Amino acid sequence: AMAEEARVRADPELRAGRFVESWQAMQRDRTARERSGDKEGAERLRGRMETLAGGLHRDAQLESALVRRAPGLGLKVVEKDRSIGRELERSLERGRDRGMSL
Repeated sequence: AMAEEARVRADPELRAGRFVESWQAMQRDRTARERSGDKEGAERLRGRMETLAGGLHRDAQLESALVRRAPGLGLKVVEKDRSIGRELERSLERGRDRGMSL
């Protein structure tokens, strides 16, 4: 297990795969909470997702690997002058706006 963790930490593609899996799981959980009326739980998850997205700028290799996986993160296109972290944060803001209008 420790060797596998070291391998994941050393390989940006493996880190990107793990990030996408975590992001998708949190997105599903957040959507389920919103649908069930657990707005506080959904907001807590959104906050965790914002923190994750905001920290991406500290790992340029991971950011680069994630650009190629943008569709798996629910992003259509990542603009050249924007970081993937910022795009993810914007996607959360759009989701919040949609949730408020329901």
